[in-house]
Amino acid sequence: MIAMIHRPGGKRMLAKVMAPVVAILVAITVSLPSAWASGVPNGWTMSPGGQVIQDTPMTGVSCPDISHCWAVGTDQFSTQPSQAVLLASTDAGTTWHTVTPPGLGQDSALESVACPDAAHCWVGGHGQSGAPIVYDTTNGGASWATQSIPGSSGDVSALSCPDDSHCWAIVAGQVIGTADAGQTWTGEPTPDSGDLVDLACPDDKHCFGVGSNETNGVIDATTDGGASWTRQFSGWANDHIAFQDVSCPSA
Repeated sequence: MIAMIHRPGGKRMLAKVMAPVVAILVAITVSLPSAWASGVPNGWTMSPGGQVIQDTPMTGVSCPDISHCWAVGTDQFSTQPSQAVLLASTDAGTTWHTVTPPGLGQDSALESVACPDAAHCWVGGHGQSGAPIVYDTTNGGASWATQSIPGSSGDVSALSCPDDSHCWAIVAGQVIGTADAGQTWTGEPTPDSGDLVDLACPDDKHCFGVGSNETNGVIDATTDGGASWTRQFSGWANDHIAFQDVSCPSA
C-alpha cells in the first residue's frame, strides 16, 4: 500500500506500508511525534524516488493494485515557475518514473488522480491559463489524451473513476461526470453546489461527495449514476466540522 504522509512543516512524502493498517476516512489532523521529523512511523518505509519526490509536494495518489501506483504533485522548487508532475511505479513503489502528460507547461498543476486499473488512469488539475484540465491514458501512461470539461477556471481537485468509462470530478466545488470515457462531461445536480472537496465512487451507480458550507460539514450521495443527488446526515453533533476526504470500497 502506498500513501502520502504529512510531515512537520507541511511537507508530504510517499511511503509504503509493510504492515496491516486501518484507513481513517474523514479528515483528522494529528500532531506527529518529533521522531517522525527524520523518518517514517513503524511499519512504513520511505519510497525511493530521488530528488523529484523530495522537491515535489504530492497532492494525490491512486493504486489500482499492489504493484501499480500513480502520484501527482507540483514541482515548486527546482523549476520556476511551478510545473505539474506525475509519477508512476510498477513495482510496488520500489522505483518511480515520470509520466507527466506532454503539453503541461509552466504554472500548471496536477491535484488529483484516479486509476481504475493498471492501464487506465485519469489526472486533473489546471493548465497554464488557470482553466481546469483532465488527461486520461489507456495504455499505462505511454500516451495521454486531453479531455474537454466544463468550466473556465478552477482546479480539478478530486477524481473518482470506478471503471474505464465512468468518472466523476470536482471542479471549483461542483461535481461533473462522464459515462463515456470522457467524450462528454456534464454538471450534476448536487444539493451543495460549490461546497464539495472530495468524492468516492465505488461503482458506476454510487458516489459520495464531502465538503462543508458556512455552518456544517456536508455529504452528498447518488445511487443512480449521478442523475440525482441527495444530502446525507452524518449525525455528527459539531456544527463546525468540515469533511475533507472520503473513501468507499463498496456501496
